[in-house]
Amino acid sequence: MVVPVSSFLVCAVCARVLDRHPSGWAHAAADRPEDHPAVPVAAGEVEVRGRCDFCSADDPVAELPATTFLVGAIGGSVGAWAACRRCAALIRAGDWAGLEQRAVDAQEMLHGPLGPETRAMISGLYSRLRAHVVGPLRPMVGGR
Repeated sequence: MVVPVSSFLVCAVCARVLDRHPSGWAHAAADRPEDHPAVPVAAGEVEVRGRCDFCSADDPVAELPATTFLVGAIGGSVGAWAACRRCAALIRAGDWAGLEQRAVDAQEMLHGPLGPETRAMISGLYSRLRAHVVGPLRPMVGGR
């Protein structure tokens, strides 16, 4: 299931896609620490400033269609995943190990060294994603 861009909520202040948490909508980990609280609005109300869902790079160029699936006990992955040029190239090459390492490296640049639990979580997430991919990469339409 591909979710239309209009169904995403974004922050009216920074135009970044928000994550759903049990306590409400919040900025994604790549957008923390926050300098403002999340102000959720429909994606169509602002020009969305997307990020790669793998490495958090700005300006994704492609999306990997996937069905919705559960991620742990508190959340889920909804629809397609955005990919920057470098992550898209790894996906096209079928290099999921390289993609996972790129994501880990990016998270460590943002947040410092990751523990084994976090690395295992990322590995499990990508394993679940691979099982839910429903088509090839396609050009990004509408930003995410």
